Amino acid sequence: MAFNRQYDDECPPYCTCVDCKDDYIRNYQSNGSGIFNISLSRKECPITILLASVNILVLLLDLLLNGKIIEIGAKSSYAIINGEFWRLLTPIFLHADIFHLVTNLFGILVFGSIIEKKLGSIKFVTIYVLSGIYGNTFSFYFSPYLGVGSSSSVFGVLASLLTYFYLNKNMLGNIAKEYLISIIAIISISLIFGFISSGIDNAAHLGGILSGLIISILIVPRNNKEIYTYDSFERAFEVNRIIYKLITNIYFKAFLALFFVLIFIMMISYRFNSGY
Repeated sequence: MAFNRQYDDECPPYCTCVDCKDDYIRNYQSNGSGIFNISLSRKECPITILLASVNILVLLLDLLLNGKIIEIGAKSSYAIINGEFWRLLTPIFLHADIFHLVTNLFGILVFGSIIEKKLGSIKFVTIYVLSGIYGNTFSFYFSPYLGVGSSSSVFGVLASLLTYFYLNKNMLGNIAKEYLISIIAIISISLIFGFISSGIDNAAHLGGILSGLIISILIVPRNNKEIYTYDSFERAFEVNRIIYKLITNIYFKAFLALFFVLIFIMMISYRFNSGY
């Protein structure tokens, strides 16, 4: 849908006319912003580098100690019921073996570096840690088995990237559309593989995705402003427009925050009262 330009001689802020959008996309691409573009530096993504380093060091230490760290830090539903609450957090720094670590390191370095550059270190670590805790809470609720790995945090980061590109797709145009399709494909394939394979904690993955979506809706900024838009696929379908309006509404965000906390409390309380 096209809108009448409100300025005669210059483009308004966040204008998405053809010229302005082309300029923005060129700048976006020249800055090395790509979903598979790894550009790591201590200045741009210190938390990404720190998290990767901690995960590597913890695995090496655990191998030297013959699995003692996993023994005291893995998600164990029975141990959590007995008061070992740290097991909702510590599993995101633990891995079963080198292959398990490498697969999650890929997600941390690629997707973590992007979201840290877009949102900043504080918001990135908030998404990473809370998604990990929420994912382990889902695992605690649905499964009594031991669990380790940062995959719930990685899925939370992926979900936050999904939110970022959706909320800013008007400004990013086809770049956002391509990345949205890629992220949805990655999440879908990973979940399908988890359901058809044994030993994969899909409950933790789903919890990470849900929490990543909720948290990112609350904290991810919108760079495009709805007043000044031209030919945006954001308004291509009425359903899409309604979704966009809903998730950017302050009251809906308040509801999501309350929902996020209540689900966490209800799952913990239920398992403590009913056990397995």
